[in-house]
Amino acid sequence: MTADEFKAAIDTLGYSQVGISRLFGVNDRTGRRWASGKVPIPEAAATCLKLMLISGLTPEVMGKIASNRVGNEFGQPDEIQYRWILPKFVGAEWTVARHFHSRQTFLVPGSAAELKLSEIHFGPRIYPPETVEKIG
Repeated sequence: MTADEFKAAIDTLGYSQVGISRLFGVNDRTGRRWASGKVPIPEAAATCLKLMLISGLTPEVMGKIASNRVGNEFGQPDEIQYRWILPKFVGAEWTVARHFHSRQTFLVPGSAAELKLSEIHFGPRIYPPETVEKIG
């Protein structure tokens, strides 16, 4: 995918360069570099964009999918996911953090501080279980 194709795809889908960067879990500058052609667009990102174009996954649709997947059982609508993260400081270990999508910050359990995107490495998302079996 060329830089022009990338810009056309995100424009058609209704995303900004920053928005698509955040959706893909990369630094905001990375999206700008893809759009300028300074950095090649990874094949996985290009394929994902093509699939989004085919299926019409606009920001509104993605938001509905996320809210339907989690619902109100797991907190406020803003708290749509949990992720494994590795804070970027000496001695840090992988931990699960609550991702506040609208603020693009992460709250580590037992800590009052919210970490910014630039302060962490991403790991995989954690999804709630489909069903919970009762014991006893």
